[in-house]
Amino acid sequence: MENFYILFPILFLLVGVICLIAWFIAKNKINDLINRCNKKVTATITKRELFVVDSSDDDPMNMSYYWYEYEINGKVYHTKTKYLVNTGKYKVGDTMDIYYNENDYNEIYNPKDSIKNIIVIPLLLGILFIISGIVSFFII
Repeated sequence: MENFYILFPILFLLVGVICLIAWFIAKNKINDLINRCNKKVTATITKRELFVVDSSDDDPMNMSYYWYEYEINGKVYHTKTKYLVNTGKYKVGDTMDIYYNENDYNEIYNPKDSIKNIIVIPLLLGILFIISGIVSFFII
């Protein structure tokens, strides 16, 4: 029966490692996007696609994909972000500087979006679970 209790610390450690791996993958994907999108252009938000977390449209937990319209070399592009942003952050018609990939004009990044901050969550969870796993080895 005592061997059963050893599973809790191992489970905590395993979940912590998985969270850290998820953080590492997300961090690298975001940094790669930022590095690829290094040309600046002024864009206008033309559309918002609501990703419903709560049925209330005004709920701050709701997230959206935003569509941007911008012009590069005389051609107009309409591109949707590949990541979710807080629904109330922008309004259709807002204009701002975004960055695009010079090899793929449809790949964009808005530096005002806090996508780098979101990846802190799996990092903190990973650290918390690993510490809990280590501490539980000594308590159980």
